[in-house]
Amino acid sequence: EGRSLADCVGDCAVETGRKIGADYVVTGDVTSFGGQVRVTVNLHEVGSGNLLGQVVAGAPDVLGVEGDLKAKVLDLLAPLRGGGGSDGGGDQTEGKIGGGATAWSAAGVAKIVVSFSSDPSGAMVEVDGQPVGETPCGKALAAGVYRVGIKKVHYVAHEQALEVRAGAAPKVSVALTPDFGWLTVESDPAGLAVTIDAVAAGNTPLTAHEVSPGPHEVMVTAENYHDEGQRVVINRGERETVRVVPVPRNGGITVVATDPQGSAVEATVKSDGRVVGKAYEPITLLRGRHELTVESDTGIWKGEIVVIEEQMAEVPASLAVKREQSLTAPFAMKMVAIPAGSFTMGSPLSEPARDRDERQHRVEITRGFYLADTEVTQAQYENVMGVNPSSFKAGDLPVEQVSWLDAVRFCNKLSAQEGLKPVYWITFRDVRWDTTASGYRLPTEAEWEYACRAGASTAYSTGRGEADLERAAWYGVNAGKITHPVGTKAANAWSLYDMHGNVWEWCWDGYSDYNANSQRDPEGPTASSSRVSRGGSWFVDAGGCRAANRYGINPANGLYFLGFRVARSSFQ
Repeated sequence: EGRSLADCVGDCAVETGRKIGADYVVTGDVTSFGGQVRVTVNLHEVGSGNLLGQVVAGAPDVLGVEGDLKAKVLDLLAPLRGGGGSDGGGDQTEGKIGGGATAWSAAGVAKIVVSFSSDPSGAMVEVDGQPVGETPCGKALAAGVYRVGIKKVHYVAHEQALEVRAGAAPKVSVALTPDFGWLTVESDPAGLAVTIDAVAAGNTPLTAHEVSPGPHEVMVTAENYHDEGQRVVINRGERETVRVVPVPRNGGITVVATDPQGSAVEATVKSDGRVVGKAYEPITLLRGRHELTVESDTGIWKGEIVVIEEQMAEVPASLAVKREQSLTAPFAMKMVAIPAGSFTMGSPLSEPARDRDERQHRVEITRGFYLADTEVTQAQYENVMGVNPSSFKAGDLPVEQVSWLDAVRFCNKLSAQEGLKPVYWITFRDVRWDTTASGYRLPTEAEWEYACRAGASTAYSTGRGEADLERAAWYGVNAGKITHPVGTKAANAWSLYDMHGNVWEWCWDGYSDYNANSQRDPEGPTASSSRVSRGGSWFVDAGGCRAANRYGINPANGLYFLGFRVARSSFQ
């Protein structure tokens, strides 16, 4: 069962009749050799196991052998049918088996079908040194004693004697013993390279890695840690775990934080997006390159540092103005200053839930800009537009059910209220961007992802795992199928809230595939039937909230999971 004729390069034994309690059993052997297909059909008496008759058919192909076989099988079964030969004629009782096997021209030697199986399957079976097939399989054998071998790569070969007797249908079933053991290697931290006997084996945690029995040298290495090794002995069929805590190669820094006037200020220090200490205090870091963020209530500084092992360095950080806020407009937007810089846009092939439209490419943002620290709320939207289209109603919830056209109209109207030059020229559904205007606008897709990542290269601005996302986002797992007040989850490294989850956010760009070349300040296509939205929402899974995830939506559609946040250009 489950094998075609093409599989039977060796010997495929088939049996029919025994399982339904028949008095007679038909068995067949199929072989393919030298361009010929050969089928041998045997008839046995169940009670005695005697071979009552045999025919052989052969031809160059399957159709030919079937035609040859039909006529010969009729002759083989003629006594059962009560007559001689393939015409099926004659008395129905005269030749019927019961008075002996003389109705057949060849009584032969009794053969019994032996079944072979193993755990795991796929082991080669040999009978007296001759291959029979791979388990599970069967073989018709005459009465006698045989030497049986069952072999599989990486398992201990099994050998036994087998006695075949008339009237029995022996089965050989073997649980093979692994000729290896399993090794698990864990480290703190995880993700370190593992070698076993100087051969690379993967990264920690390395789980249930198959190794040969005997002693092995396990080594865990990383650029920023001292090598850590252990010797372990693996027994056949057993599991061993090696746990190592390598010693870090550390250096240190002290951050000297000042405001634009040169006065010392208290500030929080983050390394690679994680809080590591405060300004003017010694901070221990792993040696190597780090992205550093120094942040206070009045300013922010970002830079790249190189930590040298066993050395303490002083890092000057002059904090630029971080927030811009109108003092005249009610319900004003808190705008965060986003510095110029470059980043890799899109996602790596290895990122879980990655979509094909996230091809990685390098993007440079040549001018800083301002971005609202939260999504536009219902109170802010209603204050400007005089209406609240949202499905979930509350002033501090993000506005939703706004189209892309609604969002650009809001930007222009808010700009006018605050005495700023509106950004957009709007003629019916034709919208153009005046890049010299000082007013509010939608962020470009590149600006949005750059601000969302805030220097991180992981799937989420707060880390690579779903636990990191849950700290920063209201999404399908924790939102309870509703939106939530803005700014109630953890901010990213640039103090932006809800960049993941709550509601999708409109961007300026038309939706299309990325240009794979490096780009400077890309604005995306305008001649597109859909506009980009980013960030995921309250009802999508974790994959939909990734920093690189993109979604194209008709700009005229207002949906109950779709909102926006505003940006402003900086001309300094």
